[in-house]
Amino acid sequence: MKEVQTLIVNSLDKKRLSKLFPVQQSYAELRDNIKLLEEKLGTAKTLTAKKVPPTVVTMNSRVEVKNLSLGRAMAVELVYPDAVDAARFKISIFSPLGAAIFGYSQGDEFLWAGRSGKNRFRIEKVLYQPESAGDYHL
Repeated sequence: MKEVQTLIVNSLDKKRLSKLFPVQQSYAELRDNIKLLEEKLGTAKTLTAKKVPPTVVTMNSRVEVKNLSLGRAMAVELVYPDAVDAARFKISIFSPLGAAIFGYSQGDEFLWAGRSGKNRFRIEKVLYQPESAGDYHL
């Protein structure tokens, strides 16, 4: 298992998410996910968008995630709540998996408790990251 070296967030994502926390807090089912995100933002290394390595999962990134326990992989896009589209695998940052993958880098492994119980996951590949593509407006 690759140890997580350092969680990384860009300063714009941090600012936008911090503004959304009070609104999302009103949803009881999101509180654990918000707590995880607040912890991540509090401990992560914060960089400007231009300095974020292309292998880091940031907002609006498209990522291949593999459930190592079940041997299944899926590609998801990490989005803000207003852009969620389950049919297109666009998951909210405030969903359990969205909160779990945010800030990790390609190759990082983590435990996550989903519907099928506690499983080990790995960020297989960052397929698209706005910062590395120069898409700072997203």
